[in-house]
Amino acid sequence: MSLLRDIALIVLALQGVFVALVLVAVLAAVNYGLYRAQWWRRFPRFLARVYGILLLVRERVDAGARAAATPVFFVSEKVAALRGALGLRRVSAAANIQRGGQR
Repeated sequence: MSLLRDIALIVLALQGVFVALVLVAVLAAVNYGLYRAQWWRRFPRFLARVYGILLLVRERVDAGARAAATPVFFVSEKVAALRGALGLRRVSAAANIQRGGQR
């Protein structure tokens, strides 16, 4: 039984070495590909284009979030103003918390 365990450990170690070598080979291939493509000439333009696209996406997301949240805040503000004008109060959760309840 110990012989099988030893063989399993050796195979596991060889598998780890093989995975590490494959990772090194992939990184070397990527590095060589970037060198052959002369990435240092194209990369700054690529980054500038990606940065511009990301800024545009951020602006659109901000505009969409603002458009979605504005009606909610407007209605909430008007309901609070109406409750204040009518003298209505919102039921406080403080009593429930004092009794050990959740918020």
